Amino acid sequence: MPETTLHSLTEVNATLLHLRHEPNDSEATDLFHEEHRHADDRWSHAKVYSFRRGNSRRLLVTSTNFSPAAWGRQKHNGELTIDNFELGVCIEQAVWPLFDNLEPFERAHDAATVSELSGRGSALILWARAVWDGKRIDVACRCEAKGDLKGEIKSGVEWTPITSWTSGDRDNLHTARFPWTDSERPPLLVHLTCEEETVSIPVFDERPSRDREDTLPPELDGDPEDMQRMRDELLFEEYGGRVADEDEGEAPRNGDGKKNGDSRSPDSYTVPAFDLARQHLRVVENWAERVKRIGTRDAEEFERELLRRDGELLIEAFKRQTEREGEKEAARAIGPKLAAEELTLRLKHFREA
Repeated sequence: MPETTLHSLTEVNATLLHLRHEPNDSEATDLFHEEHRHADDRWSHAKVYSFRRGNSRRLLVTSTNFSPAAWGRQKHNGELTIDNFELGVCIEQAVWPLFDNLEPFERAHDAATVSELSGRGSALILWARAVWDGKRIDVACRCEAKGDLKGEIKSGVEWTPITSWTSGDRDNLHTARFPWTDSERPPLLVHLTCEEETVSIPVFDERPSRDREDTLPPELDGDPEDMQRMRDELLFEEYGGRVADEDEGEAPRNGDGKKNGDSRSPDSYTVPAFDLARQHLRVVENWAERVKRIGTRDAEEFERELLRRDGELLIEAFKRQTEREGEKEAARAIGPKLAAEELTLRLKHFREA
């Protein structure tokens, strides 16, 4: 943090807590969540601020750095100028056990600081967004320049110009809205140009999840059947499965002569079809475990809806996998067929919110 920020914190007797995140220390306990691996030395950009005044508590989880750009600078006339757009959630009377496991710095000045803040650029386009809801595209940006703002939308290999803008009187906000219903040609990028500056922003797809299911990423362009196979495998992988073709190439072997990830001994008599069946049924078990987990707490309705929808998609994916495996060998089709039947039965007893 900037040295001035550290000085401001120590002046108000703020306590700086130290997260002992040491990737090479197997005894470290201050992990971000239960599944955080010790070898993962990445840091989250999220910040957590705990505020107390008497018996009043607030817990703020946010992307906001402790800097004037995020919290604002107060002008001589009392106005507050904030440069950044930040997202945060503030919870009243919140107590987070993680704070009890952290230790204060022995000396506040042991915290890492920089003497000077890096310079801020003088960008003309300060902020921009683009949203598509399946019916129309909404584009908005703040442009500081007096010159004309130009824009165009990319869909596949085609570019569509933005012909008209609506400009605000005070905040330099420029907006454009126009119809776009072609789901076969979804909008991908918006190119904005102001004087010599050009900015590209992705179009956020705001359609319902069922409408987005058949939309492929722009970099994928191939046979529809291959694309469907890829979607199925990604769905299986999301629930801990790996259903790949044997002809994709033999897996590398380790020093014992076994394939990496293969727990069988060289003289194992395990039938490969049974191994595939276990993989499919493991996907069902992992899905059921997630359903069970949300049953132990207050879950939002959308979370249950997502799990139900994933269950429906998995059943259809298992049916397609049954056909694919059956073309190779009848025994290989047993696993995905059983998984589809098991998941169909579980969905009949799916507890609604």
